[in-house]
Amino acid sequence: QTRVLTLNLLAQCASAAPVEIAALMPEVVPQLTPCMTDTKKEVKKAAKKALNEALKVIHNKDIKDLLPSIVTCIIKPEKTPELMHNLAGVVFVQTIDSPTLSVLVPLLIRGLREPSTVTKRMTAVIINNMSKLVENPLEAAPFLPLLLPALEKVADSVSDPEARNVCEKAQAQLTRLHT
Repeated sequence: QTRVLTLNLLAQCASAAPVEIAALMPEVVPQLTPCMTDTKKEVKKAAKKALNEALKVIHNKDIKDLLPSIVTCIIKPEKTPELMHNLAGVVFVQTIDSPTLSVLVPLLIRGLREPSTVTKRMTAVIINNMSKLVENPLEAAPFLPLLLPALEKVADSVSDPEARNVCEKAQAQLTRLHT
């Protein structure tokens, strides 16, 4: 009951105070994600509602159409390759901000952990393209400690030289943001 109430209040906050929730998205998304797969139906339902309300603060038009797929991918990790394929088809032109990164970074890390080299390569391309559109490095700062080691691990372990090269380029781009 407590978690359901908390999730319902978070959904209300997202509607009532979108600017504040946008600033808190890097903290909100990691807390909501485990609730999406909770064993209790009420918690799952409230978490999905809260996440959908929180995602309304994302103003990046490049990924707006993919938000339902992103929610599905959070609930069903086996959909990660399909989401990476869809994200690879997106031409990113808008500035990437912290709320956008907060929902995408966990899925990008999941994409880098996929067994398929093709998915790892696509994910690295997405990271590289998105990182070029981060105007304020402080927006990306909370996510760099998660992305850089994951990219480094893939670059060191993937056998395909072209995929390794893409990972190294993405790593270099993220390192520029870091400094």
